[in-house]
Amino acid sequence: NYGAAKLGIHGLALALMHEGAACGIKVNTVAPSAASRLAATAVSAANLAAMSPALVAPVVAYLCHESCPVSGGLLEAGMGHVDCVRFQRSRGVNFGPGGFQPEDVAARWHDLSDMTGGYSPSTFAEIMAPFEVNLPEPMVFARAPKPRGEP
Repeated sequence: NYGAAKLGIHGLALALMHEGAACGIKVNTVAPSAASRLAATAVSAANLAAMSPALVAPVVAYLCHESCPVSGGLLEAGMGHVDCVRFQRSRGVNFGPGGFQPEDVAARWHDLSDMTGGYSPSTFAEIMAPFEVNLPEPMVFARAPKPRGEP
């Protein structure tokens, strides 16, 4: 599935962002909507003509420039529109490490899927925090390897 592949690329980009940060490397993902052989199979000729890759290229150029402050971004670009997309998490439900059943999930579905008070974790530690509370000891997160030539 093309959409799933795009999100998979973003997952890879997030991993590369963390690994490259120590070297000043920034990594972002662009989900383009532009004319292509694949798009030609799904949209009209008139719409395809309006989907110029030139309306995506400025976003890519900006993200490649050294003055760009963003790393880990996911941007959609196409047909003259650009936006940022983010991962957001609900507050969730902690069933605890003792186990739970599908019926427990069903009973708490409203609570675990309610996005009121949702937040956007930005580090691996923030992503893991709700899960870590059920571990017997704190997790130790590995640091990215140092670049070659650095002590």
